[in-house]
Amino acid sequence: MSKDAFNFDSKSMSRRAFAGGLVAAAAAGLTACAQPASGTAASASADASASADASASAAASSAAPAGNGTMTPGSYTATKSGFMGENTVYVTVDESSIVDVSVGKSTDVPEYITRLALSDLPTNIVEAQSVAVDVISGATFTSRSILSAVKDCVEQAGGAGLFDAAPEKPAKTAGETVEADVLVIGGGMSGCMSALSAKQANFDGVDSGLNVVLIEKQAFIGGSTPLAYGGFFTATPLSKQPTQEYINSEIERFQGLNFGKVNEPLVTHLLNVAGETVLKMQDVGVALMTAGMDEGEQPTEILKGFNSDPSTAYPFDRTNWKTMWGDGYHIFESFNVWFKSLGVDVRLNTKATELIMDGDKVVGAKVEGPDSTYEIHAKKVILSSGGFAQNKEMIEEFTPHD
Repeated sequence: MSKDAFNFDSKSMSRRAFAGGLVAAAAAGLTACAQPASGTAASASADASASADASASAAASSAAPAGNGTMTPGSYTATKSGFMGENTVYVTVDESSIVDVSVGKSTDVPEYITRLALSDLPTNIVEAQSVAVDVISGATFTSRSILSAVKDCVEQAGGAGLFDAAPEKPAKTAGETVEADVLVIGGGMSGCMSALSAKQANFDGVDSGLNVVLIEKQAFIGGSTPLAYGGFFTATPLSKQPTQEYINSEIERFQGLNFGKVNEPLVTHLLNVAGETVLKMQDVGVALMTAGMDEGEQPTEILKGFNSDPSTAYPFDRTNWKTMWGDGYHIFESFNVWFKSLGVDVRLNTKATELIMDGDKVVGAKVEGPDSTYEIHAKKVILSSGGFAQNKEMIEEFTPHD
């Protein structure tokens, strides 16, 4: 793979802005909390996601009933554990079909991820007359919770097994080729920062004029960061570099976390660009607070004027800061707004299946979207799809340790 495929011309994007974007995720001290809750203990998250109480009601469709048996018409309810909470589902059936599905109270979080399953999956179940429809990509546990609850309701009505068959999927069509200046594969932190940097060079509000396409296989941007909680550790004031004493202390901390092994140049680089990265995040509207901030204080002013070394900046929701502060998904709420305003072409539920090569240079990718397969041709390609940590062969090859 040619290195040229990942090098922007300096006229369209500064190297510094691009480098800062790529390391944004690693500069974050956010810690992912990916373990799903079990039983009723997850109800402790209720206050954090009360807004999910809005029903996602699905109207009955004209699809043919899936079963030949007879159910007892009526409305039924069931509650099942999801990712970090519980979902209560209401199902209405007639003698042979699922008439309506809605999600009532939900304590499942984070809402940024669960909301798509809560709103879209009930409709999909009714339209397909099946409890074996595809889960919402990226919201697997919440989707399974809803599917399980609907199945429970059907069984209460005497329709066990009637809707267990998976619906037939229509063949995907061949779509038209898309031309772009920049193609970003993967919508996690590094991919989003790269797309934003390509579209708005130097983070100065000036549109670069480039046609930027960002593809993400999940139903939302953010990768694993929306599941993260914590802060960005950075020296302050943010416009200055951290002291060598602080860098040394962080290297020692990383050594303790990684059995004595640490890439010192990488850690040093991450710490040096952390402040700049946090400032860029503020520029795109991410609300940040420092540890110990009181309610009503302005997070941007406090963060930029905070003079201790080091500082910790936490992304949070201005409207509900007591229960939601420190959550990584607030970063991507801001990214969604900026991508829309800047005209970045974001394609969700779209995965790259193969890189397109011209000799040793990457010039695009073959992709698979929700309804079609097609090619995206680009002058420059940024591969930020993640997954490196799960590839033992690549870790062995590229990790500079004995």
